[in-house]
Amino acid sequence: MNLPVSHSEALTIKPFGSNTGIHQQCKVVNLCIGTLGSDDVTLSAICVPVISSPVQGQCPRQAVSNYPHLVGLTLADDCEGEADIDILVGADQYWNLDTGRLIRGDSGPSAIHTKLGRVLSGPVHYQVPSSTTVNLTSTHVLKCQVSNHPDPDLLESKLERFWRLESLVIIPNESSVYDDFQQRIRYDGQRYEVRLPWKEPHPMLPYNYSLSKSHLVSLLSRLRNDPGVLKEYHAVIQEQLNAGIVERVEEDGAGEIGEVHYLAHHPVVRQDKQTTKVRVVYDASARKNGGPSLNDCLYSGPPLSETIADVLVRFRCHKTALVGDLEKAFLMISVAEDDRDALRFLWFDDPFSEEPKIIVLRFARVAFGLSSSPFLLNATLKHHIRMYESEDPEFVQKLLQSLYVDDIISGDSDDIGAYKLYIKAKSRLAEGGFNARKFVSNSTKLMSQIEENERLLENSCHGGQSIASKESVQTVMEEDESCTKSATHSGSTLPATEKVLGVHWNKEEDQLVLDLKEVLEDSSLDVLSPTKRDVARITSKIYDPMGFITPVT
Repeated sequence: MNLPVSHSEALTIKPFGSNTGIHQQCKVVNLCIGTLGSDDVTLSAICVPVISSPVQGQCPRQAVSNYPHLVGLTLADDCEGEADIDILVGADQYWNLDTGRLIRGDSGPSAIHTKLGRVLSGPVHYQVPSSTTVNLTSTHVLKCQVSNHPDPDLLESKLERFWRLESLVIIPNESSVYDDFQQRIRYDGQRYEVRLPWKEPHPMLPYNYSLSKSHLVSLLSRLRNDPGVLKEYHAVIQEQLNAGIVERVEEDGAGEIGEVHYLAHHPVVRQDKQTTKVRVVYDASARKNGGPSLNDCLYSGPPLSETIADVLVRFRCHKTALVGDLEKAFLMISVAEDDRDALRFLWFDDPFSEEPKIIVLRFARVAFGLSSSPFLLNATLKHHIRMYESEDPEFVQKLLQSLYVDDIISGDSDDIGAYKLYIKAKSRLAEGGFNARKFVSNSTKLMSQIEENERLLENSCHGGQSIASKESVQTVMEEDESCTKSATHSGSTLPATEKVLGVHWNKEEDQLVLDLKEVLEDSSLDVLSPTKRDVARITSKIYDPMGFITPVT
């Protein structure tokens, strides 16, 4: 009906005969129903996908002709057979339509007089030609109540999220989302373009410009206390703008109501011995006055990644190991033009001036921070890699089983096989717009070959100028580690080790190492009680996806 939405409410919709229901955000609209008289009725209605299945066996015309007290009455609706339900008037608004006048007979239905005309209510005994009796006792119930969702901050909820760490907030049972994705993905010759997986229906996005503006002013005040971080923060956004990752929205680009949303953002700063690394993090879960967030409106998508344990087990089966990641993988995938206004954010033209001007930017690529981002990346990589299935099925299977979000964890039985895998992965991923980089191996011979090839590629792209030499003189730089390394606390505190999906790997000895130093140095160990909270606090510090020390944790 395309009615304007007044607001939205969180409801639990329960079917008849059940105590369980479906939780969802529903739009609320106002509508005016024309009556037979001059006093039209205004109602407030909740929009749901389906009210009920069509009611069966309707025979009002037969009832009017068979029962004397109904003869000659004009009915509000005299449909026969099957009838769809478009509007269901609840008991709270029913009496706005009922006039209180009633015609009853010795048997059969009663005729209720409403402002829309006569409505029949009651049993009808009528024999249809097929000799089956019409049964009009079907019950159609739509019970709505305000949702009472569990508090996400409860300890039980935190424990559940902790044990589901490796799913990276991807929820199963959304296979149809992947089917839609496969039909809508496009390739423009340089990179893939995807649509955001919007829930159907989803609550209307609130217009949160004012809230985003107040957050921005507060953010600038904090960043000005550390000019180095502010300079790099601005440089990251400018670099993204120059690279086409984000684009500027013109002042007259107001956008459609319900389709425009502004992302909050803030820096995550990691201090190393010699450098300070800055990552700009976007928050798609922020809400305005209890309204829905952007993530509330998007499907997370089905889990397409291998589990961490499976990837690590296969990794340990290779004599020659090969580890790498994809550079800024999320930002290498374009977002369709129609979805970009939901990915707006605010920044300044010159944050160092006395009175900086606020500018509106929006993402043209997949932003890390959306609940659907891991799914969009995994699905895009899966779609691209499978293009080589007829040509090289062994490579496709191996690479798909070696990918975890934007990390490559693989290897082969010898250096020759591992180098071939590196060459194929590097070149074929590049054809989809992805740059595989930062390769590490336990084989010094393989590393020499990879480093030589990387130098040749770098020289051909940059005319012999080394990017690494430029970055080495900076003290504040952009944090560009992979998503997986960031999510699994990649900073290695052990000497001569790399992190592989969050686990320390000594590449020289080719051993996985569990670092319990942080746990053992916890000063509160002596005063802890064996409570659920304290057990969860200590075990959460031990990252052991393979379960090596599960018997004692």
